[in-house]
Amino acid sequence: MTESPDQSFDIYVHKNGLMHNMLVQISKGYVYYFSGTISPQKLHSLRSKLSETYHFDLSKFQKARRKKSGKFNATFFAYPKHGSTDFEWYVLLTEDVSLIGYNEKVFDTRNKKQRIIVSERFEAILLPQSGSKPAWTWRIVPSYFLELKQQISDNIRVNKSLDDFYFILKNIHKFPGFRGIRSQIYQLRKHSVGELNRIKKSVDVDKIMNRYIRYARFQKYPTINSKFVIDRIAEGKSPFKDDWKYPEAQTRLVSLEKK
Repeated sequence: MTESPDQSFDIYVHKNGLMHNMLVQISKGYVYYFSGTISPQKLHSLRSKLSETYHFDLSKFQKARRKKSGKFNATFFAYPKHGSTDFEWYVLLTEDVSLIGYNEKVFDTRNKKQRIIVSERFEAILLPQSGSKPAWTWRIVPSYFLELKQQISDNIRVNKSLDDFYFILKNIHKFPGFRGIRSQIYQLRKHSVGELNRIKKSVDVDKIMNRYIRYARFQKYPTINSKFVIDRIAEGKSPFKDDWKYPEAQTRLVSLEKK
């Protein structure tokens, strides 16, 4: 009996890694996409089936040859869905394949009504930069940003204690530190101070305004083989072990190898 081929692939251990490398691909021209949600048990077969058509595992040389000959290229990302045992998956493309006979509903992330969204909270967006060309970054989707503002206002105005407010403040400072998100967190801090001043609550403003937000830096983010992540979810555990997420300093930026 012939053993079935390995369908596993590498998954970024940190959401920062996923989001950073999606931006890298978008900035290289992978601006079209289609996406979905799927159970862990079906993830490998989905990717394998899609790869028969979209050729995810080509080398850089093979992709360059396809580009030179006028053909599209594609790449695949997947990540555990926030608050669920399912996976979110994304196929990024250099061409709208629905225009050349492929049966997919394809979106253009440059279109403000079709932006690619991760975890239902963050969207990729092209923002201007001072003194240079516009660059791709992530920001909090407008609906969730307004929800956070309302949560802050409600907790400051209604609750005598500010414990819940500081809990919200702590959580938003754990968001991926991309430029667009950092700017919005700063806006939320200013909003917080304005609400506190409105009701004349005495607080240390510097404690709010000077909170540190980690930068999302250019680096090699660690990955782990998808079968290990799926096994953990099947066992009712969190998707990633701590030693995958926080490896020792000398191996921190090295992808974990398949066993």
